[in-house]
Amino acid sequence: MVATLHWPLAAPAAQIKCKICSNLALEYGQCDINQGGPPHTVVRPELGQTLHYHQCTQCGFMFTSQLDHWQAQDFIQHIYNEQYLEVDPDYTDLRPRSQADMLMPSLASVPADFCMLDYGAGNGVLAQLLRQKGVDADSEDPYSQLAHVKPSTLRLYDLVCAFEVLEHSPDPLQTLSLMRSRLKEDGRMLISTLLQPDNIADLRCKWWYCAPRNGHISLFTRAALSLALGVVGAKQTHSFSESLHLAIF
Repeated sequence: MVATLHWPLAAPAAQIKCKICSNLALEYGQCDINQGGPPHTVVRPELGQTLHYHQCTQCGFMFTSQLDHWQAQDFIQHIYNEQYLEVDPDYTDLRPRSQADMLMPSLASVPADFCMLDYGAGNGVLAQLLRQKGVDADSEDPYSQLAHVKPSTLRLYDLVCAFEVLEHSPDPLQTLSLMRSRLKEDGRMLISTLLQPDNIADLRCKWWYCAPRNGHISLFTRAALSLALGVVGAKQTHSFSESLHLAIF
């Protein structure tokens, strides 16, 4: 049996520093570690372990610190294991195909020397589909052996995409810094992560995107995402929607 019945959680604190702006963050809500989210809603049994989320009093960033001590292998063992498909069956094929369809109209006219990286690529299907369309695309994922290239062989890229990545990161600024290190000086990042809704104060950990079993442990406001991108050097940021965002460096 895959080891998902017990997560090694650090003790929750009543108040801590925000991971984005370092201001005061207070405990905001809690949920069972087995809580997953739509679109494929499955009523998952509670496992009796509670994960506590905090929210920053300034930028509104919502997060848990109880997994901050985890290494990559911990995430692979407890979250991104063979049971992960039960909570996110779309990530292996349906979602990357949709992403490829979204990207191709914009990528059809890029210069001949254009290259891009899909970061947090899972099984690498998005980059594979784009390469079939003639786009020079690589993929990288810290939790998957199926990515197209290893970090040591990566080039610098014109575009780094991160679809459904930041909400999974226990250290978003570190993740964004790594992504920035993959970019050319004047490159761009395309990020998909769903921003908190206007009624988050009512929903708190009942918001469907607050789903630790899916790996959703970092939940952004527009202010928090803009601040985080500014920290890593973005000159401009733009949101196309509540879930798709562009950073220009």
